[in-house]
Amino acid sequence: MRRQFGGGYLLNWGPHIVEPAYWLLDTTVVSVCGFLQQALHCGDCEDTFFAQLDLANGSRALVEHTICPHPLPRWVIQGRAGAVLVDGDTIKIAEVEMDPASMEIAPNSMPVAIPCVTHDEPCPGPRYGDQTTIYRQLEVQLREGGVTGFDSGSALHLSDVLDAIRLSDEQGKGIKIPLD
Repeated sequence: MRRQFGGGYLLNWGPHIVEPAYWLLDTTVVSVCGFLQQALHCGDCEDTFFAQLDLANGSRALVEHTICPHPLPRWVIQGRAGAVLVDGDTIKIAEVEMDPASMEIAPNSMPVAIPCVTHDEPCPGPRYGDQTTIYRQLEVQLREGGVTGFDSGSALHLSDVLDAIRLSDEQGKGIKIPLD
Protein backbone atom coordinates (compact mmCIF):
# COMPACT_ATOMS: atom_id res chain seq x y z
CA MET A 1 0.00 0.00 0.00
CA ARG A 2 2.98 2.30 0.51
CA ARG A 3 5.58 3.08 -2.14
CA GLN A 4 8.34 3.64 0.44
CA PHE A 5 8.02 -0.05 1.38
CA GLY A 6 8.05 -1.30 -2.23
CA GLY A 7 4.27 -1.60 -2.42
CA GLY A 8 1.98 -1.60 -5.41
CA TYR A 9 0.35 -4.13 -7.66
CA LEU A 10 3.03 -3.83 -10.35
CA LEU A 11 5.61 -5.42 -8.06
CA ASN A 12 3.09 -7.72 -6.35
CA TRP A 13 1.24 -9.13 -9.38
CA GLY A 14 3.42 -7.85 -12.23
CA PRO A 15 5.81 -10.82 -12.40
CA HIS A 16 2.88 -13.26 -12.57
CA ILE A 17 1.13 -11.31 -15.33
CA VAL A 18 3.95 -9.67 -17.32
CA GLU A 19 6.52 -12.46 -17.67
CA PRO A 20 4.19 -15.15 -19.08
CA ALA A 21 3.18 -12.71 -21.83
CA TYR A 22 6.64 -12.99 -23.40
CA TRP A 23 7.50 -16.49 -22.12
CA LEU A 24 4.63 -17.88 -24.19
CA LEU A 25 6.30 -16.51 -27.32
CA ASP A 26 9.83 -17.51 -26.22
CA THR A 27 11.22 -14.00 -26.69
CA THR A 28 12.23 -10.87 -24.76
CA VAL A 29 10.81 -7.37 -24.39
CA VAL A 30 12.50 -4.52 -26.32
CA SER A 31 10.29 -1.62 -25.23
CA VAL A 32 7.27 -0.86 -23.07
CA CYS A 33 4.61 1.76 -22.64
CA GLY A 34 2.98 1.59 -19.22
CA PHE A 35 0.15 3.15 -17.28
CA LEU A 36 -0.38 2.87 -13.51
CA GLN A 37 -3.32 4.14 -11.50
CA GLN A 38 -4.56 4.07 -7.94
CA ALA A 39 -8.26 3.32 -8.38
CA LEU A 40 -9.69 1.87 -5.16
CA HIS A 41 -7.18 1.10 -2.44
CA CYS A 42 -5.75 3.42 0.18
CA GLY A 43 -2.04 4.23 0.39
CA ASP A 44 0.01 5.86 -2.35
CA CYS A 45 0.57 2.95 -4.75
CA GLU A 46 -1.11 1.75 -7.92
CA ASP A 47 -3.73 -0.96 -7.74
CA THR A 48 -4.21 -1.06 -11.52
CA PHE A 49 -1.63 -1.29 -14.28
CA PHE A 50 -1.62 -1.71 -18.03
CA ALA A 51 1.37 -2.09 -20.33
CA GLN A 52 2.08 -2.64 -23.99
CA LEU A 53 5.14 -4.83 -24.47
CA ASP A 54 6.93 -4.70 -27.83
CA LEU A 55 8.76 -8.01 -28.23
CA ALA A 56 12.02 -8.91 -29.95
CA ASN A 57 10.23 -11.23 -32.41
CA GLY A 58 7.98 -8.39 -33.65
CA SER A 59 4.93 -9.41 -31.61
CA ARG A 60 3.12 -7.16 -29.18
CA ALA A 61 1.60 -8.17 -25.84
CA LEU A 62 -0.86 -6.22 -23.72
CA VAL A 63 -0.81 -6.97 -19.99
CA GLU A 64 -3.21 -5.67 -17.41
CA HIS A 65 -4.11 -5.95 -13.74
CA THR A 66 -7.49 -4.36 -13.14
CA ILE A 67 -9.54 -3.84 -10.02
CA CYS A 68 -13.09 -4.41 -11.21
CA PRO A 69 -16.36 -4.99 -9.35
CA HIS A 70 -17.45 -7.47 -12.06
CA PRO A 71 -15.44 -10.68 -12.50
CA LEU A 72 -13.26 -10.71 -15.61
CA PRO A 73 -11.47 -13.68 -17.23
CA ARG A 74 -8.13 -14.41 -15.54
CA TRP A 75 -6.33 -14.67 -18.88
CA VAL A 76 -7.13 -13.71 -22.45
CA ILE A 77 -4.75 -14.74 -25.21
CA GLN A 78 -5.72 -13.45 -28.64
CA GLY A 79 -4.08 -14.37 -31.91
CA ARG A 80 -4.80 -14.44 -35.61
CA ALA A 81 -6.37 -17.89 -35.51
CA GLY A 82 -8.55 -17.39 -32.44
CA ALA A 83 -8.51 -16.73 -28.73
CA VAL A 84 -8.13 -18.50 -25.39
CA LEU A 85 -9.96 -17.31 -22.27
CA VAL A 86 -9.16 -18.79 -18.89
CA ASP A 87 -11.94 -18.31 -16.38
CA GLY A 88 -12.08 -20.24 -13.14
CA ASP A 89 -11.66 -23.93 -13.86
CA THR A 90 -12.46 -23.68 -17.57
CA ILE A 91 -10.37 -22.83 -20.60
CA LYS A 92 -12.54 -21.48 -23.43
CA ILE A 93 -11.05 -21.86 -26.91
CA ALA A 94 -12.40 -19.94 -29.91
CA GLU A 95 -10.98 -20.95 -33.30
CA VAL A 96 -11.57 -18.65 -36.29
CA GLU A 97 -13.32 -20.46 -39.16
CA MET A 98 -11.88 -18.28 -41.93
CA ASP A 99 -8.63 -16.61 -42.92
CA PRO A 100 -8.69 -13.16 -41.20
CA ALA A 101 -6.54 -11.76 -44.02
CA SER A 102 -9.41 -12.45 -46.45
CA MET A 103 -11.86 -10.26 -44.51
CA GLU A 104 -12.62 -6.89 -46.05
CA ILE A 105 -13.61 -4.17 -43.61
CA ALA A 106 -14.94 -0.88 -44.94
CA PRO A 107 -13.41 2.29 -43.46
CA ASN A 108 -15.37 3.70 -40.50
CA SER A 109 -17.59 0.62 -40.33
CA MET A 110 -18.70 -1.12 -37.19
CA PRO A 111 -16.78 -4.28 -36.28
CA VAL A 112 -18.42 -7.49 -37.39
CA ALA A 113 -18.49 -10.81 -35.60
CA ILE A 114 -15.86 -13.20 -36.90
CA PRO A 115 -17.22 -16.73 -37.40
CA CYS A 116 -15.58 -19.11 -34.97
CA VAL A 117 -15.97 -22.49 -33.33
CA THR A 118 -15.77 -22.54 -29.55
CA HIS A 119 -15.28 -25.30 -27.06
CA ASP A 120 -14.45 -25.57 -23.37
CA GLU A 121 -11.62 -27.54 -21.81
CA PRO A 122 -11.92 -28.34 -18.11
CA CYS A 123 -8.96 -27.43 -15.95
CA PRO A 124 -9.50 -29.42 -12.74
CA GLY A 125 -7.20 -29.74 -9.78
CA PRO A 126 -5.13 -27.24 -7.83
CA ARG A 127 -4.84 -24.05 -9.87
CA TYR A 128 -1.32 -23.28 -8.65
CA GLY A 129 0.01 -26.82 -8.30
CA ASP A 130 0.21 -29.14 -5.34
CA GLN A 131 1.84 -26.98 -2.65
CA THR A 132 2.96 -30.00 -0.61
CA THR A 133 4.85 -31.40 -3.61
CA ILE A 134 6.30 -28.00 -4.54
CA TYR A 135 7.70 -27.37 -1.04
CA ARG A 136 9.07 -30.93 -0.75
CA GLN A 137 10.91 -30.47 -4.06
CA LEU A 138 12.27 -27.11 -2.90
CA GLU A 139 13.49 -28.65 0.38
CA VAL A 140 15.32 -31.42 -1.51
CA GLN A 141 16.97 -28.91 -3.85
CA LEU A 142 18.11 -26.70 -0.98
CA ARG A 143 19.52 -29.63 0.99
CA GLU A 144 21.31 -31.08 -2.04
CA GLY A 145 23.12 -27.99 -3.20
CA GLY A 146 20.80 -25.20 -4.11
CA VAL A 147 17.97 -24.39 -6.42
CA THR A 148 18.43 -25.45 -10.04
CA GLY A 149 16.64 -24.18 -13.10
CA PHE A 150 16.87 -20.52 -12.07
CA ASP A 151 18.04 -18.15 -14.78
CA SER A 152 19.40 -14.91 -13.29
CA GLY A 153 19.42 -13.30 -16.76
CA SER A 154 15.69 -13.93 -17.11
CA ALA A 155 15.05 -12.51 -13.64
CA LEU A 156 17.11 -9.41 -14.44
CA HIS A 157 15.20 -8.92 -17.70
CA LEU A 158 11.88 -9.12 -15.83
CA SER A 159 13.15 -6.55 -13.30
CA ASP A 160 14.09 -4.23 -16.19
CA VAL A 161 10.64 -4.69 -17.75
CA LEU A 162 8.83 -3.88 -14.48
CA ASP A 163 11.09 -0.85 -13.88
CA ALA A 164 10.44 0.33 -17.45
CA ILE A 165 6.66 0.07 -16.99
CA ARG A 166 6.84 2.34 -13.92
CA LEU A 167 9.29 4.71 -15.64
CA SER A 168 7.05 4.90 -18.72
CA ASP A 169 4.11 5.92 -16.54
CA GLU A 170 6.19 8.55 -14.72
CA GLN A 171 7.65 10.04 -17.92
CA GLY A 172 4.59 9.60 -20.12
CA LYS A 173 6.52 7.94 -22.94
CA GLY A 174 7.69 4.54 -24.16
CA ILE A 175 10.87 3.12 -22.63
CA LYS A 176 13.45 0.94 -24.42
CA ILE A 177 14.98 -2.13 -22.78
CA PRO A 178 17.64 -2.74 -21.60
CA LEU A 179 17.51 0.34 -19.43
CA ASP A 180 20.47 2.70 -19.66
